[in-house]
Amino acid sequence: MTCHFVIYAKKWELHFVTEMVSAKAIYFKNKNTEPLMKIDKGEHPIALQLFGSDPDIIAQMAASIEERDFDIFDFNMGCPCTEDSK
Repeated sequence: MTCHFVIYAKKWELHFVTEMVSAKAIYFKNKNTEPLMKIDKGEHPIALQLFGSDPDIIAQMAASIEERDFDIFDFNMGCPCTEDSK
């Protein structure tokens, strides 16, 4: 069942974004990660936010995510702003 927020967001043509998901957590099949990537058919368009520090694992997991039903792939590269890291 689609919630009222989803219906409202679709009316304004907003898209949805998952929680940030660790590439390493996907790679090592962390049991808490799969639920973060679960999407409902009414949540489209939806983006998967992926983050990580190992370029090889990130590339491998990004390729594996292409097989899923996400509309957008968002790679979170962090913020270089020093004020945010205090």
